[in-house]
Amino acid sequence: RAVRGLARRLFPRAQRRDDPEGSVDVPVGEDNTGVFVDVHSSGGYVFYPWGYEDSKSPDNDSLESLARKMASFNGYKLWAGGQPDFQYPVSGDASDYMYAAMGVASFGYEIGKAFYEDCDLFERKIAPDNIPSLMYVSRTARRPFRIAKGPDVLAFEVAEAGNANADEETGEATATAMLLDVSVTASDDELLNSDFKTGRQGVEAVRLSVDVHPDDEGGAMMEMEPVGGTNNNSGRRSFELQVSTDGMAPGRHTMYSVAVDGAGYEGPVSAVFFDVPVRAAIETDRPTTSAPQTAEPTTAAPVSGAPTA
Repeated sequence: RAVRGLARRLFPRAQRRDDPEGSVDVPVGEDNTGVFVDVHSSGGYVFYPWGYEDSKSPDNDSLESLARKMASFNGYKLWAGGQPDFQYPVSGDASDYMYAAMGVASFGYEIGKAFYEDCDLFERKIAPDNIPSLMYVSRTARRPFRIAKGPDVLAFEVAEAGNANADEETGEATATAMLLDVSVTASDDELLNSDFKTGRQGVEAVRLSVDVHPDDEGGAMMEMEPVGGTNNNSGRRSFELQVSTDGMAPGRHTMYSVAVDGAGYEGPVSAVFFDVPVRAAIETDRPTTSAPQTAEPTTAAPVSGAPTA
């Protein structure tokens, strides 16, 4: 009852169903928001609807796609209707209820190998295997039924390329802005670990924004350029772009990236930090004996959706 009450407060009333049992064959809609994750032990499974019977839900494409990506981090099997590892029908399955009644993407983990797991094994192996999977699914919570079908950013790096306004002859800086080399590698199928239908559209584009999340209004999106020799049919595709820091205040900034497949589905948003240094004026009306300040920018470790061993 407590979990149901919390779900009613969290998830929008408009997407709930008053008669979930009478709507088991009706998709919930790709624009629904919210993810529910239940954690059990043990066995090494990711489970999702349906659990009460061995049949697929009407939103199976989205749910199976997301479950496959969650399992790519921990190597777990899929326990759901229509899957070869469906173990047995269950009653009182919270993931079935949250999906059917609340209209959210619902999953569960059967973690570890024992009901009472060894504490050392849990900290050394089970938690590290599952935390990246939990972090991944949390990034889809805004529109999980759509985002599950989109491509994933596997690598995202930002590095200083030089000064944006260097003198063409001398190479000396003439302004405070610098250029950033941005590189992204994305894939529509790698985290699925199979030829599942949602991974067949390839990566059509990758878009960037700075300091404004792609889901928020007011941010200017920048289209990245595909690197030669990669195509959008399948597998990994690489993109690059040079971005100027002109107009950005000194200090830490956030760059976001999102990949788009050939069907128009956007995947989870990834992000990295980068720092714009404080630079003293290079040209001045007065002589000065102090050298210009040229603190180097730092970049956070790239966000990667790649599965961990």
